[in-house]
Amino acid sequence: MTTPTLRIALVSDIHGNLAALEAVVADIGRRGVDRTVNLGDSLSGPLLPRETARFLMAQDWLQLAGNHERYVLGGGALPREPSDAYAHAMLGPAEVDWLRTLTHRHALADDDAFLCHGTPAHDDVYFFETVTPHGLRAATADEVEARLGEVRAALVCCGHTHTPRLLRSRHGQLLLNPGSVGLRPTTTRGPSLTPWRTAHRTRAMRSPNAAPTAAGRPS
Repeated sequence: MTTPTLRIALVSDIHGNLAALEAVVADIGRRGVDRTVNLGDSLSGPLLPRETARFLMAQDWLQLAGNHERYVLGGGALPREPSDAYAHAMLGPAEVDWLRTLTHRHALADDDAFLCHGTPAHDDVYFFETVTPHGLRAATADEVEARLGEVRAALVCCGHTHTPRLLRSRHGQLLLNPGSVGLRPTTTRGPSLTPWRTAHRTRAMRSPNAAPTAAGRPS
């Protein structure tokens, strides 16, 4: 008996760019995706945070919070950046209540997958890059392993950097960043979507923006 294939789309870092999100959702519809996962940083930005929140609230998606959701909500302090303060001011009680329901990480036990925004432990730490006084560099294999911590899922998905990446850990885990829907790096074009297909704990992923590399060497 053939196990049905489940098709899952990953989106991340929308940052209030509703037009880009609508384009991605239209593409998801054409691909026949069964489920969509949003990895967070959905609203903060100078565009349409309230309208984007309402759009997302109407979707039957698994949705995570990113570091900017924490900043928008305040977390016991004022929002960190003007874009966070703007999003905070534009949201109503319903949108704020919805944000408070989102978690920063989620394990999909049936699919042997782990979802987070930054890393499993931190929503504001890059997974595949390391910040230095001179800018970003590719993370070493040791740094990637340290950021994985005790997570041993076959597939680990993250966002935060806005840069599509596909790596393998020393344990053979597939580590995936789908890129950003709403705010792309200057080296790539167009909103980003990563389809993820899973059947009987095997999965095939396609992304026009990333190819698998060894851990610590993002493509």
